Amino acid sequence: MENKLSKLQKTLLIIIPLIISLFLVLYIITVSQKGILFEGVFIKQNIDGNKISYSGYIFDESVTITNEKMDNQNKVLINIGDKYSNEYLVKFGTINDNGLLDVSIYEKDKAIFNGYYADWGLVRTGTGGVSFDENSVYYIADNIPDWQNYSVPLGTIANIAKSENLTHYGEWWVFVLVTLLSGIIMLDIAFPLLFFKLKHFLTVQDAEPTEFFIMTQRFSWKLAPFLISIFYIAGLFILA
Repeated sequence: MENKLSKLQKTLLIIIPLIISLFLVLYIITVSQKGILFEGVFIKQNIDGNKISYSGYIFDESVTITNEKMDNQNKVLINIGDKYSNEYLVKFGTINDNGLLDVSIYEKDKAIFNGYYADWGLVRTGTGGVSFDENSVYYIADNIPDWQNYSVPLGTIANIAKSENLTHYGEWWVFVLVTLLSGIIMLDIAFPLLFFKLKHFLTVQDAEPTEFFIMTQRFSWKLAPFLISIFYIAGLFILA
């Protein structure tokens, strides 16, 4: 028969489920916050009727992007602090036999792209594929853009208008994996000799753990809440 649980065991068997519950709430909140990558930086999405907006910071400047749906076209407005502001009109047409969607992009009433849209890139009419990174972003020292020559990639504009390539922080597989690990640790805490006996019952009769085993086991229990929290936090910062 197992000995009664010690104060350490009872405390850990309360703390670890609380940690799991706390991070479950944090994962739900984090994963539900959708957004896009703009210039390699995650900016949050907000939806208000037919208008979708994104907000965040890039290059130490506040960025606000709005995407307003109007019939078969979208108005995309991009503002980056007082450095850059531009408005685009994106018109989507029909899907052709190749599964590509007709699209035209206008800047200040001037057509800057006519071709097709797919989730893997843009295809200009009569030419080969054009990647989503089309249009170079011109940089000067310390990765700060040369705002006079700055341009937003056409594929990025099309993606914003189509609301494609949404992403979020936090990976559920990390949460599940760490939670399973936490369950195993709690099982070890509640039944300290369980895994020891499973390991030795076929090879050693009436095996008993050494003092060193017991000492290291107790030490690992004390570390467990910190390691579990670290693994959970790491999963929150993974971009899906």
